Amino acid sequence: MIKQLEVFQRAAELGSFTKTAEQMHMSQPAVSSAIRDLEAYYGIRLFDRANRTVYLTDDGRKMLAYANSILSQLNEMHTIFHENHGPVHCRLGLNETIAETMMDAIFGHLGQADVTMHIDNNEAVLKMLRHNALDFGIVDDTDSEDLERIPFMQQDIVPACRKGYQKQTKLSAAQLSELPLLVRENGSGSYQNVASLFQAHGCAMHIAVQGISDLALMKLAKAGKGIVFVPEQLAEEAGLVKLELTDGILQRHYVLCALKTKYRSDGMNQIFHQLAAIGSAGDKTGESA
Repeated sequence: MIKQLEVFQRAAELGSFTKTAEQMHMSQPAVSSAIRDLEAYYGIRLFDRANRTVYLTDDGRKMLAYANSILSQLNEMHTIFHENHGPVHCRLGLNETIAETMMDAIFGHLGQADVTMHIDNNEAVLKMLRHNALDFGIVDDTDSEDLERIPFMQQDIVPACRKGYQKQTKLSAAQLSELPLLVRENGSGSYQNVASLFQAHGCAMHIAVQGISDLALMKLAKAGKGIVFVPEQLAEEAGLVKLELTDGILQRHYVLCALKTKYRSDGMNQIFHQLAAIGSAGDKTGESA
């Protein structure tokens, strides 16, 4: 039943049998069969289906709580006993901005540690942590009580554009809101950071493009399509002109986090503290720049 529970857990997360099949490298009929096996064994219906999307039933939500608990304990057992017979393996989730600015430092400091990285937005990384698909995550700060959080680093975020695109380089939030803005997707820390600025000033954003990649949005900015919001380091590397915000600042505060209830072996704790040290070093480098 373990495989069926894993399939069920992923389908509940994605809301799609097709996406579940793609991510788990299975055929869609095999996914459907695994779900049917669970439903037949327990005599319940786990999903309602509508317009190619699947939704958990009441019994499905109850089953998901048990599946999360069972699979989490199995993973913990694997971690405990596997470490005695081989190298420690760590699954680390990074939000995209951290990956773009800190990936080299993370790989450089972890050395020979066996680390698998998953890059996504904050919302997706946190969901994977809670489903035990990741061991640690580096995301924008969150007040979630189920997470152990250690400050990782902070970054100054700047509005930036192509040289000559905007004659006035000092702008208020209200003035900035009227220009074509290139912003990240909902669920990302970048979007929340920018949206909070304009909300605080009572301004509605004029969104020209919303996308999932800082690098893609910077390419659009270089092509003269609008204003992008990125870490100062990325703006400089891309050759973009930084604009000065006259009535506010944009900063992102990142944390290294893990579930409080998740077992951590000595080897995993060592990797956790190595990651924390990388963030501290990056913050000091930023302060001295």
